[in-house]
This record gives sequence, structure tokens and C-alpha cells, in this order.
Amino acid sequence: MCGIVAVLRRPSDRPVPDLVGLVDLLAAATAALTRGTAGRATPIDEFRVAAAHLGTVDAALRGSAGVRALLADVPGRARLDSELDRQDRTVREFEAGLDAALDTEP
Repeated sequence: MCGIVAVLRRPSDRPVPDLVGLVDLLAAATAALTRGTAGRATPIDEFRVAAAHLGTVDAALRGSAGVRALLADVPGRARLDSELDRQDRTVREFEAGLDAALDTEP
């Protein structure tokens, strides 16, 4: 779990994001990463899809609206954390596969 830091410049008029929707976006990003890392030839489009989803989640969680969402929805925050852990494992497996492929190449 990462630390949360918020710097509030002015009151936000942005609505508090729904963490359920953000968890769904993270799950879609994880699925895209899984598809992108499944084969020897890595489809860049899957990484672009994952990056777009992650960018949307990042933007939604910024500022006071994001902090309020994380503080108010404890079960949603737990699901978000769980999905981030799942995604982290997917990325680590992909990196390990890259390292192994580099070690075996002449």
C-alpha cells in the first residue's frame, strides 16, 4: 500500500469518484496487461489500453475528491488495494519473463 498525500490549493467542485467504477477500470487494465504479456510477441495496443485506464484512475483519485472517496468508502478502498496488488503481480511476472528472455538470448 502506498502513502496518500494531498495538497489542497482550493476547494474542489469535482464530484467524489465512485471507487467501484475505478476498481472496474483497474481490473480492465490488469486484464489488458495479462493479454499483453501472454504471448512472446507483446501487443502494444494492450499496454496502451492499460495505460489509458490507469490514467483515468489516477486522475479520478487526485485532489480532495479522490481523498474523500478513499476515506469514505472503506470496502471500495480495500477492493482498490486488492486490484492494485493483483496488477503489481502481473507486472512483476512480466518483468521476470523479460529478464529470463534476456538471460537466455545469445
